[in-house]
Amino acid sequence: MAGQHPRSLPQELQDSIVLLVNLTQDLRSCAFVSSSLLRVARSLLFRNIEVNHPRTNTNDPPTAAEDRAYTSMAFRRLGEVLISAPDVKGFIHSLTFAANLDVVILLADMNLSSLAELNILGNGVDALGGDLVEPLQRLIGIPSLRVIELNINFSPQIFRFCGSDLTDLMFEDAEVVIPVDIPKLPDDARRPAIAHLSLDNSSTTADWLIDPECPFTLTQLVSVVLVASLSDSARLVIVSSRRTITDLTLSAEDLISAPLDLAQFPALTQIQLCVSHICEMTHLLRSLSELDGGNIIQTITLELDPFDVDDLTPQVETNLIAFDSDFNKLPLPMLRQFLILLLPPPKLGHEDDTTEAFHRALPLLYRRFSGSSVWDVGD
Repeated sequence: MAGQHPRSLPQELQDSIVLLVNLTQDLRSCAFVSSSLLRVARSLLFRNIEVNHPRTNTNDPPTAAEDRAYTSMAFRRLGEVLISAPDVKGFIHSLTFAANLDVVILLADMNLSSLAELNILGNGVDALGGDLVEPLQRLIGIPSLRVIELNINFSPQIFRFCGSDLTDLMFEDAEVVIPVDIPKLPDDARRPAIAHLSLDNSSTTADWLIDPECPFTLTQLVSVVLVASLSDSARLVIVSSRRTITDLTLSAEDLISAPLDLAQFPALTQIQLCVSHICEMTHLLRSLSELDGGNIIQTITLELDPFDVDDLTPQVETNLIAFDSDFNKLPLPMLRQFLILLLPPPKLGHEDDTTEAFHRALPLLYRRFSGSSVWDVGD
């Protein structure tokens, strides 16, 4: 009709368009264009907040003091934003930052009721001191948290009031110091059931996880990552959940030093082995050869890191040929994928020889799967 303004697009369609925008600068532009685009643009801009010093991945990395100062400044600015726009609190889904007392206190006071993922990186600060325990308790106690990753040494007290929605725990180079007198949990305490557990070079953390006063239940684990962490305690953790675990990642060195009977894991469909020497692959075969014909493993991944090139180069093709011969005999009727992730060899002058020998041997293994498998060889 003449003189009638064209109608705006439905809000749902406008939101869908903005959701296709990936670049931060473009999202900022969307936020300034129209009030109808502001809310969804803000929700994407503030959904995942990761704070790193600009020189973190350069040849001139910041000192610990510079890193702490930069992180503190960034989160003070975030606090100012939340004062002027309180609705932004509901958009923050994940936080990643280096351990910092000032920042933890700031975040604990922000009441981030929608926070679902918390990643605290290490920068030489341990969460063992009394100053950090109380604010970390409040931060980790946010009811909406589902994923927690720690790269710092910590006191178990910080998990005392964790929310019941917590499902994922990841510890990397994070050791726990258990006090002599762990406060007893209330009889009616709700212990979250952890489904996904990762211990990367964090063996003492496993000792705490089997403690009667641990605030988690681990009997319903679905996926477990144990890299350089297969201690006796870690073994108890996974054996107690052997009927529910479907995805298991181990380092070959751990599997060699403490063999694991994979036949005890009837639900296991995926296994990943971190290998530093090809000869270690035979130890995986030994474990797999003990499985019965009804095993349901569908995917096997070898993360191959040819660290000692001088020792590895002359053995690559020989070991892979032997591996292929033995692999054909394994009782794996459900196997659909065999993945090899070849990490770049160190720059020691022989990396080309190693990679070429590896590629010459690949067809021997590929033939085993008649083209139905997926190969991922490279970075």
